Amino acid sequence: MSNARKHPTLGQRLVLHMVAVLAAGWIVASFGIVWVAAHFMQRAFDWVLVEDALLVAERVTADPSSASGLSLRLTAAELRSVLFDTTESIYFQIRSINGQFVAGH
Repeated sequence: MSNARKHPTLGQRLVLHMVAVLAAGWIVASFGIVWVAAHFMQRAFDWVLVEDALLVAERVTADPSSASGLSLRLTAAELRSVLFDTTESIYFQIRSINGQFVAGH
């Protein structure tokens, strides 16, 4: 018997190349799917925050009796419902055009 090295067969080489290409494609596709999902989830979350900010902005009214000339017309219950989030804390601050504090945290 000879001690010659046994070379892989054509079928073995084809399977090895196909598995390598499929594994690389699977990894690239997985990262792509995660990136796309995270991107659109973040955009949806941003729109929710914009809607909350617009709702609060709609309730800011002129109030000559306050130092800033503005006031926020939201009850405590309404404010809790606007700022409600099960996983994160949402803070806001409203300032007048000259920088005086009107409402917020």
